[in-house]
Amino acid sequence: MKRTLLLMRHAKSSWKDLSLKDTQRPLNKRGRHDAPKMGGRLKKEGYCCDCMISSPATRAYETAKAVAEAIGYKKKILRDEGLYMADIEDFLKVIAGVDEGVRHLMLVSHNPGIEAFFSHLTGERPDKFPTAAYALIEISGTWSDPKPGRVLRFDYPKSGG
Repeated sequence: MKRTLLLMRHAKSSWKDLSLKDTQRPLNKRGRHDAPKMGGRLKKEGYCCDCMISSPATRAYETAKAVAEAIGYKKKILRDEGLYMADIEDFLKVIAGVDEGVRHLMLVSHNPGIEAFFSHLTGERPDKFPTAAYALIEISGTWSDPKPGRVLRFDYPKSGG
């Protein structure tokens, strides 16, 4: 069965309050603009997902909420500690726990892990994976044993859509 996995890097975060822990940093002005903008692009493409999982970091969860609102995702956004500063193995563990009935999964996480996971799944190396970028990948296999996939779409705020 074909499945889609959307990997999204959180939008631009603020460094204004240096007393905050890394996990507590919110989106900055540009991030608050770009997250719903990218959600709007996804909606325009007709994207919908069955399950959305975010890193628990504030900047990632705020990105996920903005995208969810833009695409009309009404279910609970799950938070998984495994997506905070995740490496390839962490990503694989997170998706292995997803119900096999889910056909369209979205993960919101951080670089460099999200870029490494993208390359692991596609064999491609993006020139860049900027903040608020997403990659929509068609994969086969199961969530616990995903097979290499192909990129259906790669987009980021400054690409022009």
